[in-house]
Amino acid sequence: MISLQTAPTICQEVIAGVSFRYVAIRPLTTPKTLTKSCRSLQNFSSNSAEYTGSVSIRCKPGCVFVHSELDLCKCQSIPITAVKTDLEKLRSGATNATQIADLLNHLRTLNSKVRLFGLLKPKINGPKLSYDDAIQALKYGLQSLAASGAVNQKSSDNIASCIIEIGNVIPVTNTCNSSDAATVAMMVNDATSKLGGRKAVCCQDGSSNTNSCPPGYEASPCKSIQEDSVIWPSTPSGGVAKLSKCKTTFSPHPVVGNLTRTCKKDSDGIFSNWENVDRCACQSIHINSIQERLSRKFAKNYTLAYLNQLASFLYEKWDVVPNRPRPISVLGQIFNIQKRRQLSDATYAAYMNVTA
Repeated sequence: MISLQTAPTICQEVIAGVSFRYVAIRPLTTPKTLTKSCRSLQNFSSNSAEYTGSVSIRCKPGCVFVHSELDLCKCQSIPITAVKTDLEKLRSGATNATQIADLLNHLRTLNSKVRLFGLLKPKINGPKLSYDDAIQALKYGLQSLAASGAVNQKSSDNIASCIIEIGNVIPVTNTCNSSDAATVAMMVNDATSKLGGRKAVCCQDGSSNTNSCPPGYEASPCKSIQEDSVIWPSTPSGGVAKLSKCKTTFSPHPVVGNLTRTCKKDSDGIFSNWENVDRCACQSIHINSIQERLSRKFAKNYTLAYLNQLASFLYEKWDVVPNRPRPISVLGQIFNIQKRRQLSDATYAAYMNVTA
């Protein structure tokens, strides 16, 4: 008797930019856990060198993937772990100005990296992140502050404010450790008591406007891309790229000038995206030529027939580039010359028919 072999079932799903795939030789009867590197997650991959660990999800019978069950608890931020190590070295207290400055700088780094860690988390309801290293680093920072008796009030307030700000940034209701909320609340209370009733300041710059404290990180630059035969170079967030590529864009029409494009950061201030290309600085050589002729001293003596020719030529080249104000301005020059010549009503009507 010949036995027929069942074809394997391929279970595959893309979650947070990661393709999870499992080939089932036999029908699944129990869930199968699939793992990938945290660095491959959609947002973490933008700076993969800063993240480590594995992300996992279960493939359930019937090839069912529940996105909210994505397990991120083994994902770690390498910079946060590094700051934890640095702060541990200062836990016995900062004894000089250099160590005090180091303590504050480490906390500022922790502040920015904790923010990024949370903001880069996949936009899926359900998955939690582990903030164990961040909370341990915060403990070391608080211990160092308590043991540093020689810290001046300004530095002490800034350090305490950093601990409070970081504690408020950690999403304690959505972490992998259920005890995080109580632990962080205790540290925030301890740091608040260090202020002695004084108002907290911003961690990153020590400013008093705590309603808009800087996050401590810069938005990523816009990556180099090629569109419509134009290569846009990598540009810092908020910057404007300018290329003398009008000729390429509007070929075969004779056009000169620069294309510009703004690199704008997103609402979270993490990533940046290219805005649409601005072509309004592109100028038609034909329209420039007409304008040059109208700017000559003897232009006021041009005949009506010649002015009509210029207007007709302008009309033909009107839509070559999107810069509308320029041809309108040139048309206004033609009209002004005509007006100064004090044409008769009949001649004026004929002229307007041509240029309308």
